[in-house]
Amino acid sequence: MTAIAPGQPAEAPATAAPAAPAKGAKAPKGAKAPKAAKPAKPPRTAPAKGRTQGGPPEPRANLLPPEVAQNARSRGVRRSLRMLVVGVLAIVLLVSGASWYFATTKVTALGDAVLETDDLQLALLDKAEVRATVDDIARREAGIRVGGSTDIDWASYLADLEGKLPKDVELTQVVVDQADIQTPYVQSTVPLEGERIATLVFTATSSKLPQIPDWIDELSSLDGFADASPGSVDLADGVYTATVTMHINTEAYSSRFAPKPEGSEQ
Repeated sequence: MTAIAPGQPAEAPATAAPAAPAKGAKAPKGAKAPKAAKPAKPPRTAPAKGRTQGGPPEPRANLLPPEVAQNARSRGVRRSLRMLVVGVLAIVLLVSGASWYFATTKVTALGDAVLETDDLQLALLDKAEVRATVDDIARREAGIRVGGSTDIDWASYLADLEGKLPKDVELTQVVVDQADIQTPYVQSTVPLEGERIATLVFTATSSKLPQIPDWIDELSSLDGFADASPGSVDLADGVYTATVTMHINTEAYSSRFAPKPEGSEQ
């Protein structure tokens, strides 16, 4: 009988191996030779902490003073605080750098804009004389348009009026009363009379008795004709003298000083 040391597994009992068949002998038909059994593996056991294999645990004692452990913990805390301070400082530097970059970019853009504005102002000063001339021309054109807004081409208008009268009738006197751009024309208080911007009174002579209604019918085709009324008819030395009062509306304006639309012939 063999002795087993403490902490070591016991060995499995030996088993007898089957006898090998004799050479030349045949195994009976239908029977198989039994396989040899594998030896069992010894169980693995880990030695207990603080123990030696096969022995009692080793006694340990902390002979260091407690100040050493406290100093070690303090060093760990200080190390963590230093890392935190370094991280915060890195973030502050990053934010400060980004702010400085954007501020510098804005200042540079503002400086470029100021320089461009100065260049434009210098260019305008160089062309101040040209601008003054252009403004003066614009004021003159505006004055002409305003002053010419009530213009009537009387020479052309009277020529058309004389063309509407009979051939044996001759104009001897024309009196015109017209409004200006500052004073509106006084309108008639007679019912059914239209608005007018001028009154034309003409005197005509004829060797025949004037047919005033026929004259008025012909005059009604003139531009700006509002209405007309006959006046007196006198006979002297075989010559008839007649007067007619005619009112004119805004269609008689020449509009020759009005601004022309773009693309129209100058």
